[in-house]
Amino acid sequence: MKPLKLFITAFGPYAATEVVDFRRAVDAGLFGIYGPTGSGKTSIFSAMAFALFGEGARHEQPTTSMRSGHAAAQTLTEVAFLFELGGKRYFVRRQPEQKRPRLRGEGETDHVHTAYLFDATDIEVDDVTVDNCGTVLAEKRVGVVNERIREVLGYDIEQFRQIVLLPQGHFERFLASDSKARLEILRGLFDVSLYERMTESLKAKAADARTTYQQGMLLHVQQLTNAGFASTDDLTSAIGAAEGRCVELDAGAATADATRAAAVTTLANGETLQKCFDEAGAAAIALTALQGRETEMDALRERHKVAGCAAQLVDRDDVLTRAVTALVLAKDAETIAARRVTETLEAEATAMRSLEHLKTKVGEIDTLKRQISDLDRYATVLTDAADLKAQAEKTEGLLVTARAATATARKQAEGATQTLVTHRANVDRAHATQSERLRLTAERDRIQRLARHAREVERARTALETAEGLLTKAQCTVADARLRRSGLETAVRDRQAEFIAGQARLLAESLESGSPCAVCGSVEHPQPAHGGEPAAGLEAAWREAQVAFDSAATDAQTAESAFSAAASVRDERRTALEALDAPEGSAADLEGETLRLGKAIEALGAVVDVTSLVGQTVKLEGNVTTADAERSSKAEVERSAGTAAALARQSYNDHIAAVPESLHAAAAITVRRRSVSTQIDERELEIQTAQDACTQTSTDRAAAESDRTGAAKRITECDQDLTNARSAYVTRRDELGLTDEQYRTAKADIANIATLFEQLDTFRENLTRAQSRVDDTSAAIAGREQPNLELFRADRDAAQAAAATATRAAADARAGWNQLNRLLESLREQMERLALLNEQSGPLRDLADAFEGRNAMNITLETYAVGAMFDQVLEAANLRFGPMSQGRYRLERDVQTVGGRGKRGLDIRVHDIQTGRAREVTTLSGGETFIAALALALGLSDIVEMTHGAIRLDTIFIDEGFGSLDSDSDGGTLDQVLQVLQDIVGQRRAVGLISHVPLVQQAVPNGFAVIKTPSGSRIEERIV
Repeated sequence: MKPLKLFITAFGPYAATEVVDFRRAVDAGLFGIYGPTGSGKTSIFSAMAFALFGEGARHEQPTTSMRSGHAAAQTLTEVAFLFELGGKRYFVRRQPEQKRPRLRGEGETDHVHTAYLFDATDIEVDDVTVDNCGTVLAEKRVGVVNERIREVLGYDIEQFRQIVLLPQGHFERFLASDSKARLEILRGLFDVSLYERMTESLKAKAADARTTYQQGMLLHVQQLTNAGFASTDDLTSAIGAAEGRCVELDAGAATADATRAAAVTTLANGETLQKCFDEAGAAAIALTALQGRETEMDALRERHKVAGCAAQLVDRDDVLTRAVTALVLAKDAETIAARRVTETLEAEATAMRSLEHLKTKVGEIDTLKRQISDLDRYATVLTDAADLKAQAEKTEGLLVTARAATATARKQAEGATQTLVTHRANVDRAHATQSERLRLTAERDRIQRLARHAREVERARTALETAEGLLTKAQCTVADARLRRSGLETAVRDRQAEFIAGQARLLAESLESGSPCAVCGSVEHPQPAHGGEPAAGLEAAWREAQVAFDSAATDAQTAESAFSAAASVRDERRTALEALDAPEGSAADLEGETLRLGKAIEALGAVVDVTSLVGQTVKLEGNVTTADAERSSKAEVERSAGTAAALARQSYNDHIAAVPESLHAAAAITVRRRSVSTQIDERELEIQTAQDACTQTSTDRAAAESDRTGAAKRITECDQDLTNARSAYVTRRDELGLTDEQYRTAKADIANIATLFEQLDTFRENLTRAQSRVDDTSAAIAGREQPNLELFRADRDAAQAAAATATRAAADARAGWNQLNRLLESLREQMERLALLNEQSGPLRDLADAFEGRNAMNITLETYAVGAMFDQVLEAANLRFGPMSQGRYRLERDVQTVGGRGKRGLDIRVHDIQTGRAREVTTLSGGETFIAALALALGLSDIVEMTHGAIRLDTIFIDEGFGSLDSDSDGGTLDQVLQVLQDIVGQRRAVGLISHVPLVQQAVPNGFAVIKTPSGSRIEERIV
């Protein structure tokens, strides 16, 4: 970070606005900030720190105000800082929390802390002011601005004070602090979180491995216990006994299965013999049933015989039926022929009458032929008048064109007039809309300002409510933490007392009469400690209680810090709310009104240029005049064309006056002539058609009379055929010995003769087979006794049950034996996995313990990493400490153990070249301590910048008490220090010295002088 400009307004001792331009001082490399004690030299740096991080100005006197009547001039404390980092320029402004006069009314109100961050890269440095800041990156919300600045710089206020400003006395305290305090500082400067995460990861993995192993062993024991065994040996013995039981039960199962097979065979033989007895009974029953159907079969034989006779009479019956049908058809034909004769006689008379009627209309044909002659004459007249018609049509066409042009001109004139009227109305409307838009816009802007203020008040109230809730929660957390800390403090004292008592008992057990005590050296032991619990584990319990108490104390301190922070936030937000004036309405209502006004403005439409509209009026009026002149001209042309068209049309009408008006068109004459010709043809066709009808009806009548004579002859022939067919039918019926009723009944069975014969033949075959079956089954059971199947089934069921029981018992025993074998195998595999896990996780657990600090040096991995970084800091510091101490001293890290307890590895000692031995830093003189602290601070700054890519230390400030050098007995110390600082400047870094020592001012004349006056300090630039 390279400082460019610093704007200070009424900050600290500065009563007026001061502008510090760092550019020439930084370009000079080594510069100073000088002034007497109390003049506010360090306030320049404090202003810079406040501008960046917002800390250090809360208790300043910020405001100077003067009032005169209702007017007031006020000056608010404000700091603005312009700096350059990584090729970009940033501008930050802050106004701390302070009192200010109320904007309305009398009295003062609280001004809350506000902050702004800008990107000023695109603005020249000389052009950057509090009114020309650049592009906003973050504003107003202090937390957001602070976070953004931390992202840009890469460090916070504490690191800023440690590496950018080397404050007087701070590094002397760092030099003399213990390892724990130094670890906390270095942990914040160097990112060693990787080692912390690595330690936690290994710790978690080692804990997982231990837990897995312990759970596995517990599961091993639990499985044995659940199975009812105390050990694996008991399980092995049980497996042997189970195997012997399996062999015994397998033999019993085989014997029971043989008995079951014999019982099944006996039952099968009995069932076969029983089937023979059942078959014999069934055969006898079937034979008896067939013998009982003999009567039915006799009736069936009679039906078959009669059906055969009826089949011989069917042909005679068919001839008789056809003769009857032919006679009926002949009589029907005779009736139809007589009806046809009557119809043809009537048709012949009608045709004769129609022909006579048409012959009376022959005169109409002559009239129509005369009309044809007249039409031909009219056509000749129209042909002669064709030229006159063409002339009339031409003039009429010109008239139509003239009328269209007149109509167009009239329409254009009317359009121009309407456009002018509409335009004048639009101009009036635009004037009104413009006035309304201005009024609505002003009202909307006013409501928007009120809405933003109301929303700001609501946000402030919400923020205050949230802060109060967090404060209440933090207060509860503090109470709980204090209560827990108090309880654990009592527990620590109790565990410590128990540990001391246990140690006393252990010592008492080793006391011997006449031997000196290991504690006090006395040879007399009047009241040795005895009794109580064993001492084992008491120290661990005490340490655990102490760790728990330390954790609780840390938690309580953290909770109290959080409570203080929450209270500060609550107070800040309450002040911010009180600083705001009461809104004129709710934000929602005001925003709704703003929306309504916006819609009203949108409803007015787009913005219209009223001046342009007014300028268009003259042009539109000229258009109206031009259109009226054109309309008059076109109307005159139309009148001339109308006169010429009327004269031409009159000449044509005079020439065709003899032609009827309906026939003025040649096409009409053609249509009329075609119509008359069609009528002549139709009348001639009607007469010819009537003559043809008379001839046809006479022919039809003669044919009908011939058909009637033939039909009468056919009836006589059919009567004779019927008599002959009836005689043949009766003769054949009598020969067969049938009556008409028997024939009609048996006629239905003619189609079933084959089926009836088949039924009779099947009955004979079934009867024969049934008799044979009875004979065969009777022979099969001759001399044999019917078996008792129920007894056989009972024997079989008993044998099957006994065999199933024996088999199940053997299977259960075998399953139990297999289960025990599987359990034994599973336990063996489980133990092998646990042994492998224990072996493989051993290095992991050892490494986790070493990283966590359980090692010979009692140092965690994080502390070791910080120590390695600290070694680099010491090396960088020695590059300055050696020359400044004229090669006598060198800083080194002490990693040796003292008193049997390992240190944390961050202690510092000073190696003295003259004595060749290391010494404590507290043995250095005041001047030596100063240059040691300065060297350490410079080395720390170098390593921080080297290890943090985001941190650029282009300029550092030193406020380290140069007064301790000018009184030192070694007059060259100041020169050595300044030479080292000049070397730093040579490494492209600017160094600012904050001092009141004249020797320093003489050695480094470039910089700034702070002049203290009764009205406040002011700054003067000094560049040689």
